[in-house]
Amino acid sequence: MEEKIKISLPSFANDIILKDTENFIFLKDDNKINKNAFINTLIINYYEEFSNNERSFNGDLLKILKDVDEDIKDEVFDNIIKIISKKNKQNEKDSKTVTISFKPTKMSNKAIEYINNILITNESISSYYRKLLTSYAHKPQNERELIIFKENYDLLNKSIKDNLKVCVSLKNGVMYKDLSVYKIVSSKDELFNYVLLVDNNNAQHTLRLAKIQNVSIIPKERDIPKEVINIFERQIKYGVQYPIYTSEIEIIVVKMSDKGKDLFKRLYLYRPTPFKIENDLYYFDCSYNQVSQYFRRFGKEGMIISPSNLVHSLSNFYYSASRAYNKNK
Repeated sequence: MEEKIKISLPSFANDIILKDTENFIFLKDDNKINKNAFINTLIINYYEEFSNNERSFNGDLLKILKDVDEDIKDEVFDNIIKIISKKNKQNEKDSKTVTISFKPTKMSNKAIEYINNILITNESISSYYRKLLTSYAHKPQNERELIIFKENYDLLNKSIKDNLKVCVSLKNGVMYKDLSVYKIVSSKDELFNYVLLVDNNNAQHTLRLAKIQNVSIIPKERDIPKEVINIFERQIKYGVQYPIYTSEIEIIVVKMSDKGKDLFKRLYLYRPTPFKIENDLYYFDCSYNQVSQYFRRFGKEGMIISPSNLVHSLSNFYYSASRAYNKNK
């Protein structure tokens, strides 16, 4: 199949697809986003789940109609489906729509032929794909990422289930051998999914799922030391996207002014979670980098007073910034 398939899509869904194509790193050789490859991947990885949800919905509807006379049940069912479809189309008309198209690839041909010849029965091809893509767009970003990278996600989970190691190659060409996967965890802001792994030297690695090119399971038993598990659990609790290293064992203490406390309430993006607050002192047990990056915006209103190496790092940061500003006076 080589003909393009045209779809009238709500503009919000098209915007999300464009955004995901970029965020999930689907690029052509010239580094421009590859929307066609993305849509084909989306369809391959999502059509079974989408179709199962449609069948489940139809099954629930038939249960509601269980007391309807058998002679008219099919007619009533079809009429209800038509009413729902008409309502959905009206909602789409009330919002902006755009016409997009995609061209099936060798990778997607088999799935799309099955969809078009078997799954699509009482509606147009365009209508089916519009519903599929719109259904995808309604999901949170972290769930969408799991759909797009379903193959790697399933392999990583299989390695955990079967207690086996993996080899992982990234989209930037870096390769890691003999890794033990601990968990795959979504960030608290529901943006991305992170894979927590440890190598043979007990070094921890935190990889974004979208940046993984290939996963291969190897016949070696996983090996994750207890101390590494403890660190990973701290990382999951306070912000999985911020790696915590074995050297980061001291509790972080930040002294806040009244203005600093107000800033802490308002600046919620990437905000670390304190495990204890005593008057002006906020205590953290998370990544040093997370605290450093977050409190750089506070200046004297939120001063890190422990540990000493973090204090030194922030002091150098402000000193360098001050010198740069003074030179430009």
